[in-house]
Amino acid sequence: MRSLELLFADYAWHHQAGNNWCRRAGIPLIVFSLLGMLARIVLVSNPVFRLDGGLLLIGLLTVYYFMLEWRLGSIMLAISMALWAVGTVTPAGVHAGLFAAGWILQFFGQGISEHRRPSFGRSLIHLVIGPLWILNEVVRVIDIPTVAAAFQPRHRATPAEP
Repeated sequence: MRSLELLFADYAWHHQAGNNWCRRAGIPLIVFSLLGMLARIVLVSNPVFRLDGGLLLIGLLTVYYFMLEWRLGSIMLAISMALWAVGTVTPAGVHAGLFAAGWILQFFGQGISEHRRPSFGRSLIHLVIGPLWILNEVVRVIDIPTVAAAFQPRHRATPAEP
């Protein structure tokens, strides 16, 4: 498994500063609406225990996030549970609209601002790392600029350059 620093460096290499506002708005909208929609898919329900698609996704991602960075994983678990709880009482139509809006922001930012295809087209792990990246921008557990600079491809001089 790759370390979080390598994953963040790869993510940073595919995203430029001009797309930050689209990412900061779009990813939370997608996560909130996805958890809310998945909460409607009940997998197990009895008087003692309930498991739905949203809780299953939170559980799986929490295990992965904890393996990468326990502090970010802990914070992401708390945020995810709060989003899930609000999502369970939010109408499905609202989730559908927010999900679409989030993806529109993502594709707008990638296509218009960065002139690139979405990075998850090259690596699906970016779908999982994106929310952790946004959280890290807020709480700064990992120094992203330092990590990203350390892993940038080196410029190679061509014969035409001095």
